[in-house]
Amino acid sequence: MTSLSRHGLAAALLAALVTAAGPAAAGVAFSRADPNRDGVVTYEEAERVMPRLKQIQYTKADSNHDGVIDKGEYPMLDSYYGYIVNR
Repeated sequence: MTSLSRHGLAAALLAALVTAAGPAAAGVAFSRADPNRDGVVTYEEAERVMPRLKQIQYTKADSNHDGVIDKGEYPMLDSYYGYIVNR
């Protein structure tokens, strides 16, 4: 199995686990994470509302690798963070 497919599998499993957790997930609203309302969340912005977030989780949630999290990628970031705070 390639490294890329392992990462994809790991991300899918993590998303499934966090989804199963339901309301216990972090649940930080995108609007709260994007205080300047530019439509993307930088790592610094995310860190302010998700203090236990690690750069690796942020990077994994950035599926198009543009260095920021947009609204389409945000649910994965929130799921990663929910997993961190609820374990």
